[in-house]
Amino acid sequence: MNDPYSPPRSDVSRPPDSDGAGLARAFLSTLGMGVVALGTGWIIFPTILRQVFSPNSTFFAYRPGSAGLVADLVSDALTYFVCSYLAARMNRTRPYAVAMGVAAIGWLVYFLEVGGVSGIRHSIYPLWYELAPVHFLPAWIAAYVVSRSRR
Repeated sequence: MNDPYSPPRSDVSRPPDSDGAGLARAFLSTLGMGVVALGTGWIIFPTILRQVFSPNSTFFAYRPGSAGLVADLVSDALTYFVCSYLAARMNRTRPYAVAMGVAAIGWLVYFLEVGGVSGIRHSIYPLWYELAPVHFLPAWIAAYVVSRSRR
């Protein structure tokens, strides 16, 4: 059909990025942004916060006050929002899966680092700090923002 008024035909049986390249992009963006989030959340922001809350000692590294804990939670949430947002933007069709993957990497590493459930229960930090949703909530919000901006 050479009708100039009919839309061009395309193969609609497969969604875009359902091939191996799309899955590789999803995996690499999840893994890459997960590593960036861990590096930012464990090296860069703690260094900055240590200087802000205790410029002459390393006391913040071991027992910060409530202001330091809240600042740490805010910086972690900001880190996971930005990294999840970037990972979701890099992927074209799976913003929620990729963003939650970044959050899952961060949460799993944190869970293993503190020693599991017993480490959380017997930590020197308060329970509200240990159970704060700084991984999955910012990732879900970032995925929501990305999915709404594509419409």
